Amino acid sequence: MASEKTRAERNYEARVDLATAYRACNYYNLNYGIFNHITQRAPAKDREGDVMLIVPYGLLWDEVTQSCLIGIDFETGEVVEGEGKIAETANAIHRAIHRTRFPIDGTTSIMHTHQSYTTTLACVDDPEPFKFGLSQGSMFFYGKMAFDHGYTGFAHADDEGYRLAKVLGDKSVLMMCNHGVLTVGKRACDAFYILYELEVSAKIQVQAQSTGMKLRMAPQELCEKVANDYDGMDGDRLLFFKALRKQMTNQKPCVTD
Repeated sequence: MASEKTRAERNYEARVDLATAYRACNYYNLNYGIFNHITQRAPAKDREGDVMLIVPYGLLWDEVTQSCLIGIDFETGEVVEGEGKIAETANAIHRAIHRTRFPIDGTTSIMHTHQSYTTTLACVDDPEPFKFGLSQGSMFFYGKMAFDHGYTGFAHADDEGYRLAKVLGDKSVLMMCNHGVLTVGKRACDAFYILYELEVSAKIQVQAQSTGMKLRMAPQELCEKVANDYDGMDGDRLLFFKALRKQMTNQKPCVTD
């Protein structure tokens, strides 16, 4: 029988997962320079409780390794693991959503980006600019997406994070109008897959709409069926993420460094 992993071992695994997600976001052009932020909840290495892992502000995402990540105290917002500083907006948004969602459904991973095609749709004057029944990938999001129409500028306080958490509710995707997107998941592989699939689907939608031709929309019943089928593909999302980790491990710097 395998022995239970130590806090340090679980912290390391979470760090490798998060570093993989950062590098994969860079590989697929989902990031925005040093800006945007993705975080992972993990057991603290050498103290009680959990920390919020994040890249130190100022590091390009193709340079991220597990050892460079910093750990943030959920209560104070202070750095308690590693060296560096956290972006103010990341602190305001992520800690609040982690603290809201984790007790409810075990969310550990939160990813916020300004990826191009998704943000393009977020800038369209439409209550629900994303079309769920256009492509197979878009049907994944049926019943999983919330829309925030209350953009107020840069997030400087926890209040904005709690506002976003309220708008997100029990969904796994928040399209932030005039801003970008935020995804959550119980695992890093889940939150990343949602981010990746959303950008692919948004690109297809933008390109389809650019033809000026009538769009072929799937009926609601089919969207529900496909969305349910996707929900049973937990293993596929993990397999995709493991393939990405292997790719990032073979690159320099290695994500496990």
